Amino acid sequence: MSAEFPNYPVLANFAGSPLLLQVRRPLNIRDAATSKGRRVDGVRPPAQLRAITLVDGESIHDNSNWYCNADNPSQFFWSGGVEPVLPDQSALGALPVKRRSNGTILPLLGEDLRTVFGRFGAKELAGGYISIDPAWVNEHITTFEHTVLQKIGMKSVQLHQRAIPYFRRVFDEIASDPGLENCIRSCAGTFVPRHVGFNPGKDYSSHSWGIAIDLNSQWNSYHKPPAPQGAIGSVHELVPVFAKHGFAWGGHFSGTSIDGMHFELALTTLA
Repeated sequence: MSAEFPNYPVLANFAGSPLLLQVRRPLNIRDAATSKGRRVDGVRPPAQLRAITLVDGESIHDNSNWYCNADNPSQFFWSGGVEPVLPDQSALGALPVKRRSNGTILPLLGEDLRTVFGRFGAKELAGGYISIDPAWVNEHITTFEHTVLQKIGMKSVQLHQRAIPYFRRVFDEIASDPGLENCIRSCAGTFVPRHVGFNPGKDYSSHSWGIAIDLNSQWNSYHKPPAPQGAIGSVHELVPVFAKHGFAWGGHFSGTSIDGMHFELALTTLA
């Protein structure tokens, strides 16, 4: 956007309803949108902050987005150290999922993943890929189509047949809200038989079961903080919708496993 706010281009404006953000790591608050700005305060988890705008400032770890403090508009904090506070999911009813202490949904791992979506035989391929038993693929993997994905050039994707009803509910809800639908700019894949991070030393990725989808990968690279809410390519706005239907978000993964493009079905039992 071309509007200017204290010498910085404004990327998003939340003046009508300040954005509530959860501090996810120790964070400095400064008098400018740069690490060279004077430190005026410091916060740590589980503190929360409110933002009135998102501006383009100094790039840190390839992220130049900074929030302007709603409680003191002359102060800024780096967007890579915070994430939007999710709506209370308990009001939507109990879901058969495992959660972290902060309420966010944990992905299925190991035996849980195999119990819910099945076991398959596989052969190792180069580059961390695997080749799954074709009989298992023919029985469990099928085509999914949706207008939301077709509008970004994805005629269809491949998913586990038992996951399709949940993906359909998510995308039907997204389709009912133009603001949410416009958040989806690209899809980098669903069913991709491989190891986590293409590392043969790790377990198979949830993509191998066809229960995961990668959205807006250009702005939400593996190992890097996801695009902040309000920025181009942000998927934060989609997280509550996916969570409502039992999906874990890779933006909540810890350390170098953070994967903002990634959503995966994490229900421990299926209807």
